[in-house]
Formats: sequence, structure tokens, C-alpha cells
Amino acid sequence: MSNSLECNSTARSLLIHAVKKQIKLREQDEWKKELPERCPPILWFGNAETKKPIILTVAANPSRKEYLNETPESALKKVKNNEPLNYRETPNNRFRVLNQTEELADILNDQQLQDEIINGYNFYFYPQDERYTAYTKWFGMNKPDSYNVEGFLRGFGASYYPNNNLSYQAVHIDLFPFATLSNFKCLLENENINEEDLFGNNWAANFIQSLITMLQPSSLILFGRTNFNYFSQYIDSSISQTIWQGYGCASYCIGGAIKVELPFIGLSTNLGNPKCFTAASLNQYGQHIQQEVLRSHPNHTQ
Repeated sequence: MSNSLECNSTARSLLIHAVKKQIKLREQDEWKKELPERCPPILWFGNAETKKPIILTVAANPSRKEYLNETPESALKKVKNNEPLNYRETPNNRFRVLNQTEELADILNDQQLQDEIINGYNFYFYPQDERYTAYTKWFGMNKPDSYNVEGFLRGFGASYYPNNNLSYQAVHIDLFPFATLSNFKCLLENENINEEDLFGNNWAANFIQSLITMLQPSSLILFGRTNFNYFSQYIDSSISQTIWQGYGCASYCIGGAIKVELPFIGLSTNLGNPKCFTAASLNQYGQHIQQEVLRSHPNHTQ
């Protein structure tokens, strides 16, 4: 991010844009059940103000676990019965939870609140205190032999975490920035939920492209075939013709996305749950993909 003041302004604008969308969605009964009222949008995870080249990882949507101590079944039952949810309260949470006197609409005109929310994004992987302990069961731990996404990224020469000698800073975004009570797959299987509410009318495409423009990554990594297909269908159709190649128990593709003007890597495996890999083979997979990217995109870091 080349100009922090300019980027802060852009981040606030994108946050406001996402909050307006969240408020609009919550006007529908089914979405109101899925979108907790005290959970602001999560635009990204990780240090977006780094001076390193950014590798941008992309998945579906933020987990309810970022805000709630609830299973989907428990949370949905409580919402149905108008019972209060069990929030991970600020200041001991990684992200800024709205307190009981605040509403989503308050974010629209409160710059201090906006900045508190945005600071949570940037400090998500910082280990100084309990608040900034990342969701390691999905992202992976801060160690060389990590599993999950971090294990792959270490092989690629990147990390979500600070204070290392790796070449790239990894930052994570999702196809839509709202934590839902149901998991993504269950959400889309709900006959009362219309995916066009999120992806229709180019809202997701415009939002993701604006976010990518602000973050200025050197490349994108898309996790899982489902997320790849959604990105292809709704964000940038230019990636759809890319040829997939096999790698052990998985497959991958590498190409150049035209709309977002970036090299991209598509991975068939959701690295938040890479069942057929070990920590060592994930690291080797990351090394292999980095070599392939550098071969096809020699100016990858620029």
C-alpha cells in the first residue's frame, strides 16, 4: 500500500460500502438469520500495510468463529428463538465486535469506529496478545513446519505472520466479506437464500476488484474448485479457460486474470482443510507452485 493516508481513506470507503450491503441483506428474513447484527464485515486478514509484495489468498467468506463461540446449530436455534448469541467480546477478540449499544449503521459515520475495525484486519496475525491469535485451525500456525494454508505459503516463500525473512506477505480476502452462521456450502444449499443477493448486479465483482486495486498484490491464490468457479463466474471470467494440471492428490492451474490484471493460481484443494497432505508435502507443493509461477510469470514480484 503505497500511500497510507490514501489507502486508509479507500479502506474506510470500502468498509462503508460493505456495511451498506450488509444492512440491505439483513432486511431479508433469511439473511437476517444468517448475518449477526454485531459482526462488522471483514474485508481482509493480515498486514495490508506491509512493504513486501503481497500474495493475496482467496476463499469463500469469514467464519462465524471470528466473532462467536457458537456452533451453527446452536447459533441458528438461538436466532430463531430470539435468544442472545455468545459473542467473542471486544477487546479480547481479534476483530472489533459491536457492543450492545452500537448498530451496523453507526459504522457509516463514525471514523474512529471504522479505524478500529480496519486495525483489526491489519493486526489479525500479530501475536502480541490473546486478541491477535489467529484462527490457526484454518490458517495454520506461525512456524516453519505449519500445516493448512500457512504450510503451503511457507513453501511458496510467503507467510501471513510478521517478523520473518520470507519474500512475500500473505493477506487473505473472501468472495464476500460477511461472517455467516451457516457454513458456505450449507448457506448456498438453503433454498431461501439467493446467491444473486451477493453476486448479482456486479456487486461482488466491483467490490473485489476495488479491494484488489487497493491491496495491490503481486498475485492471487484461489482455494478450492468451488471458490475458483465462483471467482470465474462472478468476478473475472478470463480465468475459466485455464488448463488444470495434476500434482499428487491435487490439481492446480496458473494463468493471468485479465480484469484484475494479475497472475493467479487456482488450487483444487481447500488449504484450510488439506486432507491428503502432510505438513512436509504442503511445503513441497508450495515450492513447486512458486517455481511454476516464476517460470510463467518472471516479473511476478513487480
